[in-house]
Amino acid sequence: MCRRCGGFYHLLEQVNSSTAVEPAAAHMADCSPRFRRFIDLQLQTFTQRPSDRCSLCQAALALNIPRVGMWSIRGGAQTLADALAQSLKNSGGSLRLNTPVLRLSYGPDGLPTGVDLLSGERVTATRAIISNLTVWDTYGS
Repeated sequence: MCRRCGGFYHLLEQVNSSTAVEPAAAHMADCSPRFRRFIDLQLQTFTQRPSDRCSLCQAALALNIPRVGMWSIRGGAQTLADALAQSLKNSGGSLRLNTPVLRLSYGPDGLPTGVDLLSGERVTATRAIISNLTVWDTYGS
């Protein structure tokens, strides 16, 4: 990390009311485009706005989270996915990996009953449906 970009993080620790309303982007002018994109991605994730529309105060709050006690998952996101899959199996559910889903299937009463797969197979649910379909694929466009 360049000295100027490291200085940006140092600035976040020193934010005060006189600089807090300025856009974060104003303090990254000397940073590399790659660093600015990196910060923009983080700010868009945590504040839903890019650095040119995010005040320095908001940026400081969002980007200093790890320094003030952010929680993390030991083993990363895969550990969480594995724990969810195991819990599903332990509860009597079945897990289908790498199985493209076309849409939810519905009964005559209009309630979801399972999923239709791209292969033409219908998987019927007995208690619940857990899916990673997009909202458009779940409810139609």
